[in-house]
Amino acid sequence: MTPIDHAAIYDFANERLKQTDIDMSKSLIKALAEDIFNTYFKENFNSQTINLQGHLRSVVDNRPMADFENQRLWRDLKDRYLSVIESYLLDPMVKGVHKKEEIVPFFKKGENNPYWIEDIHCVDCGCNIKVKKKGDTYSNDLKEDEEEYWVYVKAAQSACKFPEGVGHYSNVIDVPSGKLIFSNYLLNLFDRELSITSDKYISKISGYNNSITSDYGVKLNTEFWNKLKVIYIQVGNTSPSLYQHPKTHEITCKINKAVKGAAKKGKIDTSVWAVFGMDYNEFIKLCKINGKDIDNIEEEFKPVIIDVPAGKYDVTSYNAAKYDDQDTFFTIKAVK
Repeated sequence: MTPIDHAAIYDFANERLKQTDIDMSKSLIKALAEDIFNTYFKENFNSQTINLQGHLRSVVDNRPMADFENQRLWRDLKDRYLSVIESYLLDPMVKGVHKKEEIVPFFKKGENNPYWIEDIHCVDCGCNIKVKKKGDTYSNDLKEDEEEYWVYVKAAQSACKFPEGVGHYSNVIDVPSGKLIFSNYLLNLFDRELSITSDKYISKISGYNNSITSDYGVKLNTEFWNKLKVIYIQVGNTSPSLYQHPKTHEITCKINKAVKGAAKKGKIDTSVWAVFGMDYNEFIKLCKINGKDIDNIEEEFKPVIIDVPAGKYDVTSYNAAKYDDQDTFFTIKAVK
């Protein structure tokens, strides 16, 4: 690590400020902060390592910043540097109230402040990670006794629950009618409060504020609605197709290539970024409760209806909505 000469940085900035109107615009301040970062801090910054205890799939752990240059995590942490340069150095200089011997130690303290934090969202477990600089490492391994402030982010200080990703998971749905109905949206058959309840369920089971912006949140949301006899799978804005194998009756929801040996049963236009499904008789019952016109379900729900032998079925989600290299969202197979 190259030692940082904060006084030299002050002199560099001072020369640049002399060349411009002292009442600099925000854009000029930001440009100067960028120059200071690139000239004095970038080399050290890129040599520092990251340890997020398995968050973000462990792909960053114990690797240098240089490996992630211009990626989101690198940019987020770099922005913190730029903020310090602006707040602790350039702003006081532009205001002209303080002298060099006051600004330099103030700037040095800000640059070495151990309680820098940035919110980094782990797309696997859903934690908003609090990261601080510890020596030559950026880490979320924080201790409660270091600062009372950290108590409320205790969950985000721990290792990720899913360092290898959430993976696939299954729920069982009963299909006594021998028909499954799929649509882009079925929640209008339920009390609106249930959507709020599902959000609370996700956070309660997680043990921290979580939502369907994470794979774990998606899993818990699917689990919540399964208890209400509903298939609810996040698929992104993909408009996937549904296929069924003629012999096994297995159903596959996917995009891109067709399923070998299976018949295409229909396509779901996903303006809501999800596919919903349920037993057909359960659907009809809810339609009647909600005053829906049974003869008009085609227009309102644009459903895909698939016949299957009556019984219980495993609905396996492959959590593929966020990954470009995965094209199968879920499969439905008879419980053996």
